[in-house]
Amino acid sequence: MTGKLIWLTAVLLIFSVSLLPQPVLVSGAAFINCALISAFILSLLIHRREHCDKTDALVLLFVFFAFCGVFLAEDNLLALRRFNYSLLPIVPTYFIFKHLPYDKRKNTLRIIYILASVISVYCIVEFIMGRNFLYEGLIKSPYYGRALYSPKVFATLYHPTIVGVYLTAAAPLSYLFAPDAHSRTAKVILILSLLLNLTAILLTFSKMAWLVTAMLVFLFVLKILRRARAALIVVLLVLMFFIGYSLGYIKRDITDPGRLNSTLGHRANSYFVASQIILRYPVFGIGLDHYRRDFMDYSGLKRQTPDLVKVPDNNYMAILAEMGLAAFIPFMLFVAVLLKRIAGVLRRAERYAAGAMQVAVSLSLAGMFLFHLSYDSFYWGTPLVMFWMLAGIFLNPTLQRQL
Repeated sequence: MTGKLIWLTAVLLIFSVSLLPQPVLVSGAAFINCALISAFILSLLIHRREHCDKTDALVLLFVFFAFCGVFLAEDNLLALRRFNYSLLPIVPTYFIFKHLPYDKRKNTLRIIYILASVISVYCIVEFIMGRNFLYEGLIKSPYYGRALYSPKVFATLYHPTIVGVYLTAAAPLSYLFAPDAHSRTAKVILILSLLLNLTAILLTFSKMAWLVTAMLVFLFVLKILRRARAALIVVLLVLMFFIGYSLGYIKRDITDPGRLNSTLGHRANSYFVASQIILRYPVFGIGLDHYRRDFMDYSGLKRQTPDLVKVPDNNYMAILAEMGLAAFIPFMLFVAVLLKRIAGVLRRAERYAAGAMQVAVSLSLAGMFLFHLSYDSFYWGTPLVMFWMLAGIFLNPTLQRQL
């Protein structure tokens, strides 16, 4: 009964972060956290004899020092609100998914992949219709208003880049289910779902989503697939790119100097603000959500900037600026451990000695690490929970003993 309650909580969490927009996740944070903490306590009771390893300790230290920063922030309530919906879910999510049995971990990845296919269909329909009724009636999104003159798709995830993060994390999971596709029908469904996913990634018009997809395909080609199959996937990707390019959308996005200058200027200013904050608050940071609050004080801009662009656009820099070295160091050590083990999995994959789950989740995490370089992913519920969910699955003790 206890195991079923934990699994039910895990499934509800997967559906929530896969389908619900950011405002709904924020408003429902109290309910989500209560359910997660309850399931976490049950999981601890079941696995109480298992020892905490060094990766677990790094996760705990990261969240602990981030929590300490709440009390040192100028606006404690603002920092606490951000901690509640953004950092509090980390520990229970990581530990719950780390200790799920093999079949539940595989079912977790299966649900993510199926929901990614549903989101992909939504994206394609949205692109064809030229509008998303969700943000024109039920939920107001400032990002949707800014995208009225471009074809970017939002699906239910509130922002095209978040759609890109989710779909690029889900795409490699197809490798896990390929061995189970014995019949011709199953193989067709798997290939179709992957093509839907890749098409939807293209339609997000997120340059980082395209780059991450290209990197994952490269790793897939280099480490795992035989040349004939790899060539087929590369040809399909190139073909999809030029189909989009011929429509004029990608060409406009890449070659318009106004768009390019705006993007580069925004990122340069964001990094400047972050560096100024880091120099002034090196140990515990300026405080959660204080980057946005104090952006104008450090930017040197005379004209007021909209709140939605007052972000570092780099997850590592966001952690360093808002949580300081105290939280940044354990987080980066955790990242280093993950990257080392991912590299080990991909080396074994060349010799066909790594399990399908290891390879699939390794590629998903590798893509998310790249996304962290160009987007403040931990500001958003979907990529935040996805990252810690996948990290927990990947660091499962049984899975790691196979390396």
